[in-house]
Amino acid sequence: MNKAVVVFLKDQKYVTELKESGLMVNEEYIQVSPLATPSTRITVSGVPPFIPNEALERELKRFVPQQKPTLSVTSPGGEVLVGPDGPEVTWGQSVSISCSASTLPQQLFSKTTFILEKTSSSFRESRTAGSSSASFSIQEVNLEHEGWYRCQYQIRASRSPFSDSVRLSVSVPLQRPKLSVTSPSGGLFWSPEGAEVTRGHSFLLTCSIAPQYPGGLFSLLFSGSRLNVSRPAVNHSASFSFPAAGPEQQGSYSCLYEVTLSSSRTFTSTQEAPLTVIITCKCPPANRTPRPQTVKGKHQRSCDGAGLLSVWGGSPAGPAGAGGGLLLLPDPQEETRRPQPNSNVCHSHQRIQRGGR
Repeated sequence: MNKAVVVFLKDQKYVTELKESGLMVNEEYIQVSPLATPSTRITVSGVPPFIPNEALERELKRFVPQQKPTLSVTSPGGEVLVGPDGPEVTWGQSVSISCSASTLPQQLFSKTTFILEKTSSSFRESRTAGSSSASFSIQEVNLEHEGWYRCQYQIRASRSPFSDSVRLSVSVPLQRPKLSVTSPSGGLFWSPEGAEVTRGHSFLLTCSIAPQYPGGLFSLLFSGSRLNVSRPAVNHSASFSFPAAGPEQQGSYSCLYEVTLSSSRTFTSTQEAPLTVIITCKCPPANRTPRPQTVKGKHQRSCDGAGLLSVWGGSPAGPAGAGGGLLLLPDPQEETRRPQPNSNVCHSHQRIQRGGR
């Protein structure tokens, strides 16, 4: 192959493209006649010797941006991200967007600039990669990065067509908040049915969530309906206080967590399995296990220091001289005799005479 050839081109644009592509081009204008339009004589390095003008034009097109580049989105590990609506990235993660022109001649690598832009936005970045592709990294993706992207490459002042546009979606997965219950006054104990709170005692419901996003709000749901109160998340938790337990607070509770990101969109978590709270007149356990007593072949349980006596079946005889208000509880093994949810009557009271009369 000769290193140089002299050709004549009718179209001035190929001269311009050759020059912009970085190839060695020398040109001089020759006035054929005083009335003729100047022809252009160019010397091009690396072009085969004599070929017709039409073939030469096709050959020269290899050196100007004609190929539509390819845009792809990859994870930090190099995995190409795809999805039914385009690649999806989790909020806070990093991502790389690559623009590739696979047929770009190697001699043009150092002279090629890749350009990435986000449509309907002023976002625009350019990079000289020194190869047939360039990567653009986005650290800690947020909702501002969501949208359509496209790229092109440029050799000097000449640019390629744009790639196909790719939509980048940002997902905001929220963990389910957890719900816990405490009773500052000691009126809480647990049964297979759920958390039992003694009537009149205070109790506290606390919603919490693992640290993911700053701020947020917690809402409390009661028996499937959201209460008209929300609490801001402080250290990723919030508490709802009930000063005195009553039948109207008996039911199932769960939490919702909401967070607004980038001042534009609010995301809501799903619910955790509900927590059942039963309001009862049963005494909370003392510091030691309530002592069982046998009365007529059955067992009873007494609560020391609580002013109430919880009895499981039978008639409590008690010591001689005992009396006063005693609380009778149904046998928990008999389903039909268990306390029913949302009952307005906690339990019946009976006065037991000495000797069980």
